[in-house]
Amino acid sequence: MINLSKEYQTLIEMIERYKKNSTILSSQIVIDLETTDNALTTLRVNTDVLRQFNEFVEENKQYKRLI
Repeated sequence: MINLSKEYQTLIEMIERYKKNSTILSSQIVIDLETTDNALTTLRVNTDVLRQFNEFVEENKQYKRLI
C-alpha cells in the first residue's frame, strides 16, 4: 500500500492517458497478412490460457475451439 501511495500521481496520469487514448480497439483485432498457406503445428499452452481462450470462442463463434 505504501508503494501504491508513493506512485499515486503516476497512476492517475496513466489512467488519464488511457481514458484519452482513441486508438484502443473496441471491437475486434484484425491481422492483415498476405494470403499464404497454413501450416499445421503443435504447441504448448498454459491450461488456464487454453480454458480462457475456449470461453472466448464460445462467445465469438467466428473462431474455432482448441482441444
